[in-house]
Amino acid sequence: MSDPISKIKGMTAEIQAKFEAEGIKNTQQLLEHTGTDKERSTLAHTIGITPQQLKEFANRADLMRLKGVGGDFANLLEEAGVNSCKELQHRKAENLHHALAELQAAKKIAHHMPTLQQVTEWVAEAQAPAQNSHA
Repeated sequence: MSDPISKIKGMTAEIQAKFEAEGIKNTQQLLEHTGTDKERSTLAHTIGITPQQLKEFANRADLMRLKGVGGDFANLLEEAGVNSCKELQHRKAENLHHALAELQAAKKIAHHMPTLQQVTEWVAEAQAPAQNSHA
């Protein structure tokens, strides 16, 4: 399932409008347009942002693809230092869950705390070959 790009952390109305003018309205469409460095560079120039900013948006969109993640949990994962599925696949679920719990308690980033089972599933899903194409 694809989320609207407006749910991506850091997305402003101005940048969103520029993406939408390019036909990019959801996270899946964003990922389809940012698969290579050349695609990211061209799109970043068209939108008027840096390739690094675009890569950050794409990484957040990539995390949001994981079942049950969405914008809030993508933001929580990013706060924990997990910026992409490529990075998530190397994490130990128990350690990551503990870090997320500490962050959630301190900053209340997400609407609720993900379970250890959810975090375990995210790590496993991030390890699936289809998830590794972005980052």
